[in-house]
Amino acid sequence: NVDKVDQLKPLLGDYICHKPDDLVGGGSKIVVTTRDKAVLLRYKMKEHQIYYPEELKDPWSLKLFYKHAFMHEPPSFELLHLAKEVAGIVGGLPLVLVTIGS
Repeated sequence: NVDKVDQLKPLLGDYICHKPDDLVGGGSKIVVTTRDKAVLLRYKMKEHQIYYPEELKDPWSLKLFYKHAFMHEPPSFELLHLAKEVAGIVGGLPLVLVTIGS
């Protein structure tokens, strides 16, 4: 996760917007995650190069959380409310659901 422009330079060098095939093979993609689009725009990324993933909606976010937190099984009755609360706080972000569930 990147939140400052100076974090991108060591990762991507000068190639990302000029000659991406020099950095990685043709057709390859580099994934950089950030919550601040301005970081990418300051690094001269173009709007069309930015992908905006959608959050998972219920029941998919709950299923993904259950898979990692409870080994595919729904939680016990005692933990059901807590599991739903945690999944709701995360807001449907898959990486966070997996990380917290693990």
